[in-house]
Amino acid sequence: MRVRRSLSPRKQKASPFSSALLQLCDRTGALGAALVDSEGEAVDFSTSLTPFEMKVAAAELRLVLQFTCEADVPGFQSTRELVVRAKRYSYGCFALTEGYALVLVMLRRSFNVSRRAVAEAIWTISSEAGLDRPDGTERWVGVQVKATKRRKPQSVWLSGRWRPVDILGRFSATPNQPRDIGYRVQLNTGAELTLVRERLGRWYADQLPKQ
Repeated sequence: MRVRRSLSPRKQKASPFSSALLQLCDRTGALGAALVDSEGEAVDFSTSLTPFEMKVAAAELRLVLQFTCEADVPGFQSTRELVVRAKRYSYGCFALTEGYALVLVMLRRSFNVSRRAVAEAIWTISSEAGLDRPDGTERWVGVQVKATKRRKPQSVWLSGRWRPVDILGRFSATPNQPRDIGYRVQLNTGAELTLVRERLGRWYADQLPKQ
C-alpha cells in the first residue's frame, strides 16, 4: 500500500530539483529529501517535517560526511555515502560531485533504502544541475509494470501506452536483497531492457528505449 504524506508548507520556491526530491520521498518512504551544497545550505527540499527540521538535518549530515572524508583513517577519504540509525529518525547522505549531497530523513530503525531510487534521483538532479555524475552511479528509472500473480512482468508503460514484453531470463537483482527480482525482457520492437521488482513492489528499468 502506498502511504501518502502531506508536505509541510514552505516559503522557498520550487526549483528544477523539486519533483525529483518529491519522487524520491514517494519511492523510498522517506520523511524528507534535500539537496545541499558543500556548506550544508539547502538548495531545495521536499519533506513532511518542518522546513527547519529538514534543513538542520541536511546541514548536519553534510558536515558528518565532510568530517568522515577528512578523517585520518585509511579508506575514509573515499566515502561516498552514510546511513545512520538514530533514536528518532534514520538518515542517509549520498555525495554528488562538486561538493553537493543528497540527504534523506527516514523512519526510525530504517537502514535499507532503495539504491535504485537514490540512483535515479542522483542522475536526474545531476543532469538538471549540469553536474558530472559520481563514478559508478547506475542508471535506473521507475516504471509502471503489469505483472502476473506470480509477479512476472507482462507489459510496461512507455510513451503513454502499455507495451507487451517477452521474458528472456530471470536473475537475482541484489545479492543482499533476495526479494529483489530482475528480468531481462524484450519489447515487440526488438529493444531489450532489464526490469527489477524491489521487495516493496516498485519496478525499475535500467533504461527507457527510444520509441
